[in-house]
Formats: sequence, structure tokens, C-alpha cells
Amino acid sequence: MGNKERRGAAAVGVILILCGAAWIWVEVFEDRAVPKRWSAVEKGCIYRSGRLAPSLVRKTLKRHKIAVIVDLTQEEPQDPDQRAERKAAEQLGIRLARFPLAGDGTGDLGSYAGAIAEIVR
Repeated sequence: MGNKERRGAAAVGVILILCGAAWIWVEVFEDRAVPKRWSAVEKGCIYRSGRLAPSLVRKTLKRHKIAVIVDLTQEEPQDPDQRAERKAAEQLGIRLARFPLAGDGTGDLGSYAGAIAEIVR
């Protein structure tokens, strides 16, 4: 194998390693290091997110000075993510209001109305 071929094989190896590392980051570590789908709806006022990893809940709520959590999921008392959210909310004096919708965003009109009322409160 010549010098040129070795460099080509090394380049392919590096590309495969980088692709594998990127895949592992996205599939395994990203949601544990970065708040899931976190974004400002109205900066400093309203934020939205997916379920936060327990290790991120407290510091994310504190960093963004969250006063109210409007949760649109069903209550699952044994769920570790929900337990972390409840615990952080209690410790930080944050009101937690739950208005359950189905996973596809459909649900009772009362849940929508309650969530909107809580947001504009």
C-alpha cells in the first residue's frame, strides 16, 4: 500500500469515526447535555421545550428565571423526568400547572383553555 493509499484510508477512517461520534452524540448524549427542543417563544417571558433530562431541569429553570411551568403531558408520578421537574419546581418556588393533551397535541378543549389562561395570567 502506497503513501497516497494510506492517506486515503486514514481519511476514510477519520470520516467514519467523526460520523459515528456525531451519531452517538445525537442518539445518546445530546438530550442529557442540552435542554431538549428548548427555545424562546418570547425571550425573557415564554419558553417551550420537550421533556428535560433530570440533570438539566433545575439549572435550566433557574438560568431562565422560570416562574410557571405549563405542562401539557399526562401526570405519571413514577416518571423520573416528572419527579425531577416537580422537585425542582418545589425547591425553586415555581408553580407547576398541568393541562394534559395526547402525545400528538390533541385533547380536551378545557386543557387548551386552561393552558392559555395560565400563560396569560
